[in-house]
Parts: sequence; C-alpha cells; structure tokens
Amino acid sequence: MKKLLFIALGIGSFATGAVGQVAQDIRSATNQPATAVEIPKEEKAAMKAKQDSEYLAAFKGAGLTDADIASAKSIMAEASKKNSELKKNDKLNDVEKEAAKKQISDEKNDKLKALMGKDRYKLYSDIRKKQKEANGVKPE
Repeated sequence: MKKLLFIALGIGSFATGAVGQVAQDIRSATNQPATAVEIPKEEKAAMKAKQDSEYLAAFKGAGLTDADIASAKSIMAEASKKNSELKKNDKLNDVEKEAAKKQISDEKNDKLKALMGKDRYKLYSDIRKKQKEANGVKPE
C-alpha cells in the first residue's frame, strides 16, 4: 500500500513539474513576462488622455507659457521615445535597463529645469507629486 502511495505521489510531482516547465517555455518563446497583462485600447487611450491633462495642469500651474509648454511636451516626448526604444532592446539586462532609464529621466529633468527655471520646476514637481498621490501612486 505504501509503495502505491509513493508511486502516485511521484507521478503527481513529475506531472506538475512537467506542466510548469511547459508554461515557462511558452512564456519565454513569446517573450512575455509572467506578469504581462493586456490593457484594452480604449482604456489605454483614456489613461493617456488623463496623463496629458495632468501634465498640462502641472505646466499651467507652474506658470509656463504656451511656447514653454510646447517645448516641455517635446522634451517629454523625446524621453518617452528613448524609453520605448530601451524597452525593445534585448541586449541589456534589467540592471542596465534601470540605469539607462534613470539616465534618460535625469536628462529629461535637467532639460525641464533649464526650460522652466529652478523655482517654476520646483512648483511643477510639487504639483506632479500631489497628482500622483491623488491617483494612488507613490511619488518618487
């Protein structure tokens, strides 16, 4: 009876391990992380519109002119493009990607500081932190 029980447990363990490896192989073959979640296009568009309106409110709250806002948006778009290219780069590991991402963010912030000036950038930064807190995102 004990032999039968151990054989059943062994077969069950083997089957569980084999299924887990197949699932891992499928994820690695499709280059998808285990936590990848698809967001519907409508929801993505709504999130993007909300983010754009929050940035616009922060720029206006910091006292930027329309020309300054256009320049700031181009700086943000350039950083976003670099981040997208970085995400697609398979040659870098996660640590290198994080370092590159921080460098892109620092460059973006330096350009925004140069555009806005120290006082207006501080005001902009404070507004963005409040917006993030209101959205339930932990500010950096």
